[in-house]
Amino acid sequence: ELKDKYTLYIKEIYKNKNALKDISHIDQSFLAYLFYKINKTQLNYSYDFYEYYNNLNYMFEDDLSHLPFMFNEEQIKLFLNSSFGSSFNLISLSYKSELEILQKLFNENIDLNEYFQYRFIFAQKSYNISNTTSIVPFIDFTKRDFDSINCQVSIKNKHIILKSIKNIKKGELLIQRPKRNNNQYNFMIY
Repeated sequence: ELKDKYTLYIKEIYKNKNALKDISHIDQSFLAYLFYKINKTQLNYSYDFYEYYNNLNYMFEDDLSHLPFMFNEEQIKLFLNSSFGSSFNLISLSYKSELEILQKLFNENIDLNEYFQYRFIFAQKSYNISNTTSIVPFIDFTKRDFDSINCQVSIKNKHIILKSIKNIKKGELLIQRPKRNNNQYNFMIY
């Protein structure tokens, strides 16, 4: 049933003029809804489900108050007349469009703030590997810097590999090179 809903969701996203038509965003939003639903309703899934996803629970303990979409109206107004204003509007419109499609598809009201928490967690902690959105919990264990790099993340045979490129001493932080994005993108997503 969920596979059928996912197929319908993709079709609806591509018909919507405001939603981002990128498979990573589509996967992230659908995964966010599923985790929102599981947490919200405490559905009686089998023990195997919780056992399998138990190692992801720490992700949902993050404090997301720093994210722009968790800002109150007064905080948002500070950015609207800046170069961030159009990014706020674009992403807000897109995410709200996703939410409307999910509500229609699953025939339920979804709490915007609760859904957004999951949506941003999945935006921060996933990689697109061979056109499949993969949740990568270990990504939080690395620091990002352009200068003192001692490891690199690569994708090979549909696996994410974290490999040292220098000798790493016990207790030393793993530092990878971040993707080069503009400041607006980095602020909105991370």
